[in-house]
Amino acid sequence: MRRSLLVLAASVAVAGPAAADCRSSWVKTFPGPEVTLPTQGRVLLTLGGSLEKVDVAATVRFVSEQRRERVAVVSSFSGFNQRLVVLSPEKPLAPGTWDLVLLQAPRGLEPKLGRWTVADASDTTAPSLTATPRAGPTSWKAYGCGPASLVPIEGVATNEVALLEVLLTRPGAPPATAVLAPHDGALELGHGMCGGQFSLAPGTKATVVLTPIDLAGNRGASSQPIEVVAPGPGL
Repeated sequence: MRRSLLVLAASVAVAGPAAADCRSSWVKTFPGPEVTLPTQGRVLLTLGGSLEKVDVAATVRFVSEQRRERVAVVSSFSGFNQRLVVLSPEKPLAPGTWDLVLLQAPRGLEPKLGRWTVADASDTTAPSLTATPRAGPTSWKAYGCGPASLVPIEGVATNEVALLEVLLTRPGAPPATAVLAPHDGALELGHGMCGGQFSLAPGTKATVVLTPIDLAGNRGASSQPIEVVAPGPGL
């Protein structure tokens, strides 16, 4: 299940259209289809539009030919007009090819969310960060439906395909924990016009700690705290 950073950077697959219309239904899945899952591998769904409120445990299944397995929600985080859900099969999947399917998908959305090969391979080794994450240049831009506030973390590299648990701490608010997928060696902690992970008021100072979690659920060592400042007009 070990993969290079090049595979990691390319492993975000989009099932259905990205939401140019903020009201449309859309979903992204991680990892991509080239990654082999363990029998109880973890998958990240990013749900937007009308799918933000969907009951994942009730409406998502792993399907292989005539076999159908329910999913268990490992974690769920409501971001800015989107929801991030980590799931795994309730029971170990048999080795083979499995689809992740959304039952009663909205019109215009492909019900098959992803397809993976599942292998019965043991993995008890914790993943690790192989670079030092750092705050990247922020940006803020006004749009018709609202601003885009981008707060990137760069230098995100791991020794295998992994999710990143993000612990965000800011003054006057309880800590927030979300599990995100890296893309092109970075994490995006802000939001676009229609949605995103976190909504931070302009000038907000926050601290971010990253913890890698591989697809078998093994947790690695956390990063040092990373300080970020949310952008805004004139900042």
